Amino acid sequence: MEQKHFLETEVMSRTLELREKNILIELKNKELKEQQEQLEKIVEKRTSQLIQLNKDLNDRNFRLEQFANITAHNLRGPVATLLGLCELFNESAPADPLNAKVIHNVKESSLKVDGILKDLASLLDHHRNTDTMMEKVKFEKVCLEVIDLLENEISASGAVVNYDFSETAFTPAIPSYLKNIFFNLILNSIKYCRRHCIPTVNIRSYTEGDYHFIEFRDNGIGVDLTLYKEKIFQPYQRFHLEIPGKGLGLFITKTQIESMGGKISIESEIGIGTAFTVALPASISAEYKEELSLKENN
Repeated sequence: MEQKHFLETEVMSRTLELREKNILIELKNKELKEQQEQLEKIVEKRTSQLIQLNKDLNDRNFRLEQFANITAHNLRGPVATLLGLCELFNESAPADPLNAKVIHNVKESSLKVDGILKDLASLLDHHRNTDTMMEKVKFEKVCLEVIDLLENEISASGAVVNYDFSETAFTPAIPSYLKNIFFNLILNSIKYCRRHCIPTVNIRSYTEGDYHFIEFRDNGIGVDLTLYKEKIFQPYQRFHLEIPGKGLGLFITKTQIESMGGKISIESEIGIGTAFTVALPASISAEYKEELSLKENN
């Protein structure tokens, strides 16, 4: 009986000891699982950041190629002209009537070079960190300011600008960028209007998912997207040569939209009109702010 009692006591003691060890093992397993989940989240976050940085790097390389093309193609002409004019200048006879014409042409070519350099500086300026510039902006206020700026163009063309911001009135944005987006898209609708047709621009805003959308729809001449869709938002691209312009407006517009985390799309049909749809994030997440910070640091 004593042996039996001893064995039972020993078994109970061992059982309690095993239970305690099992509890410790379960706690350790739980702790390890939590650590694993945290590590997975960190890895996932870092992977997402690396993917984004890689995408930004590719985008930056593409833009550098664009800037190189702009520099090579658009500066080459005016610079060659300047060199040619320098050869024509008659140094031995400053009073030569030809010299006055040469100087006039030198001035014109210099202004072209200056304009191209300003365009490049303007484009580079849009790659700065824009996080601290974001604020809540009212669509109607921006639209009315732009309509006021385009008063002469609207009066001369008889254009009609309709807008409806009743569904979505505000959006987080950089005010100056949003103003420029409205300006470029409304001005394009007026410039590329059909003959004997009153230019009409219908603007509306709405929200879907995590984005606020602004749609600009006109009744203009349209553009053939089967031929030019890939070139629409590239710099110095012009599709209606009879209408004056630099071919930079849509490129700058797209750059400004993307710098705010948004995107732009186009629908167009020759002789019917064009619709641009701008999508801007409804809110600036902490993750997006961190991405902007990473871009700035890299």
